[in-house]
Amino acid sequence: MKNTIKKSDLQLKLKDMEEKFNKYKKLLDGAAKATNSLVSGGYGARAIHKAMEYLGIATDADRVSIFEFSKDPQTGERLISQRYEWSKDSIEPQIDNPDLQNMPCDKFFPGWVDRNEAGIPTNEIVRNIEPCSKSILEPQGILSILIVPILIEGKFNGSIGFDDCHMERVWDESEIGILSAVAGTIGVGIVRKKAEEEKERMENHLRQSQKLEAIGTLAGGISHDFNNILAAIIGYTELSLSQLPEKSRIKENLQHILKGCNRAKNLIHQILTFSRRTETKKQPVDIKPVINEALKLLRASLPRTIIIKKDIQIKHSVILADQTEIYQLLINLITNAAHAIEDKKGEIYISIKNMEKSEANKYLEVKDGHYISLTVSDNGCGIEPEHLDRIFEPFFTTKTAGHGTGLGLAVVYGIVKSMEGIITVTSTPGEGSIFQIILPGLDEVIKTSEEKIPAITGGNEHILFIDDEQEIADIEKQLLENLGYTVTAIDNSLKALEIFRENPGRFDVIITDYTMPYMTGLQLADEIRKIQKNIPVIMCTGYGEYDDSEKFFEAGINEVLVKPVSTHNIAGVLRKAIAVKEKKKLLRGESSILFIDDEKDVIDINIFLLEKLGYKVTGTDKALAGLELFKKEPSRFDLVITDYMMPDMTGIELSEEIKKIRKDILIILCSGYSENLNMEKVKIAGIKKFLQKPLNIYTLSTSIQEVLQGGKK
Repeated sequence: MKNTIKKSDLQLKLKDMEEKFNKYKKLLDGAAKATNSLVSGGYGARAIHKAMEYLGIATDADRVSIFEFSKDPQTGERLISQRYEWSKDSIEPQIDNPDLQNMPCDKFFPGWVDRNEAGIPTNEIVRNIEPCSKSILEPQGILSILIVPILIEGKFNGSIGFDDCHMERVWDESEIGILSAVAGTIGVGIVRKKAEEEKERMENHLRQSQKLEAIGTLAGGISHDFNNILAAIIGYTELSLSQLPEKSRIKENLQHILKGCNRAKNLIHQILTFSRRTETKKQPVDIKPVINEALKLLRASLPRTIIIKKDIQIKHSVILADQTEIYQLLINLITNAAHAIEDKKGEIYISIKNMEKSEANKYLEVKDGHYISLTVSDNGCGIEPEHLDRIFEPFFTTKTAGHGTGLGLAVVYGIVKSMEGIITVTSTPGEGSIFQIILPGLDEVIKTSEEKIPAITGGNEHILFIDDEQEIADIEKQLLENLGYTVTAIDNSLKALEIFRENPGRFDVIITDYTMPYMTGLQLADEIRKIQKNIPVIMCTGYGEYDDSEKFFEAGINEVLVKPVSTHNIAGVLRKAIAVKEKKKLLRGESSILFIDDEKDVIDINIFLLEKLGYKVTGTDKALAGLELFKKEPSRFDLVITDYMMPDMTGIELSEEIKKIRKDILIILCSGYSENLNMEKVKIAGIKKFLQKPLNIYTLSTSIQEVLQGGKK
């Protein structure tokens, strides 16, 4: 009997095939539209959302979500976070659901990520899955779910989730294949978008860096002019004070003016500190006066509608820190609080208290010792929960364009971490935020009581004073002459050099401004040193160049004074410079040095620098040759400086041989291999000082002075 196909069965099969064809055609059309949307839209956020809509309609899904995969940088825990979403109008969106951010994959979806990393989709009916997964999916109303991995160059980057909230369904292989292809295109779009965002962040960072550099330059220029103005006010005030009787009402008024000027001077110094980028120098710092000073500075820049309250009840307040970083930390936190309050009336509350280890351990496992808790709180707009985990990220900001760089809190976080501290934040939207910083304290005590100011001491030396501001030159001339000095005050650097050339022996000290029209203070000092090597030179500056101590030292500058200069400061510096001049007669002009190093370039540069400072230097690149030079004239040399690693003899061996000839000879040993040195042998050899290469002129010169002084005792 022949098999026959009933007409009705055939019609059913044809209908089923037609439905499948239409289904796949719809899916392919949706995939094509999605791909076209991504390409034509430049893979932007709007294009990604539109592509998700096309896929949702084509698959008849109720919700389409894109999740980003990441790992916790500290623990390595695998996390998944929702980044994009499309849903039907009848379906509740989940994009603002905090439970879908930084979800621990292995906790809630065991095995799912492993399959996705291998390129295998997850195709599940929710009622059949693990309870831990149900706890996330069922509250969203999901009955069935398809998770398609996003693979970029074979690496798992995230996934696309398709939710059905109306029926239980299982997606077939053809559907999954089409969706997997689109997932790759979406993945490319996400990577491209991230790259563009990173580029934009870097460009913003560059612009911000350039802006800060410009601000620093501007601050330096303003400070110079402002300090010159202050110098005149302070100078005339001090002159007037010196001419008034002790119990004069006018004298009291002038003293108040002087206090105000000194406060302005400190303010300018702080602005320069903030604007300059320098390496941090951590040292014991009493945090209490730093905070009080920072609050004074900030008060002037905050709206009067904002009230600052503080509670500083602390016994042990010393921490290891860079003072500038403490200022920066406070400024960033308080400025952030002020922005949160905006134009409304509000309060910023700063508190400092001591904290024991047991209490600090609540936040993080810490070392033994005591801790300091610094809290900055406000009653501003607060921070949304979904933003709390990101507020310390560089360039992350909730402010509108042009109202913040997203760097302030990131800088705070970096400073706190560099001090081995902890920072936490709690916030309630609409009520305010609390930032708490916990820092390790030090046991040492810094004396905060005011030291007795020594009496102003004058002299009878002749001073050449140069400043292109005639008013400052006149004031300082009067002030110094009141102290007993003879002063020649000049407002032109070229004229001052001419006067010095005519009679260099006439002057005992040079005091010069740094910034002048025809010749800078450094250039003038260099020319003066060519005429008379050992005359003391004191530099005055209104800029921040005084931080470059080595530059000034190499130019022969003895002391640096920051404008505006008080009578007390200049008087003390003068006596110090003159005293050093007398001491250097011994240490420089009459001292002879034997310099031994197997590198000829090292010898040449050090001979040049040391002779510039006034020493008599004999150099050789062979240890045995150096020994022969010493044997011939052992009394000729005051000091021997020798390298450690040399072909014919080590520096220690050479020192031992030299000591056999003359026991009291002073020796400095230099080496770039300090880890190989036996310091006990160095001591036995009678070597007075060890220096680590590479040498700089400041270290070398001060070490020579130290050894020579010690040898004369």
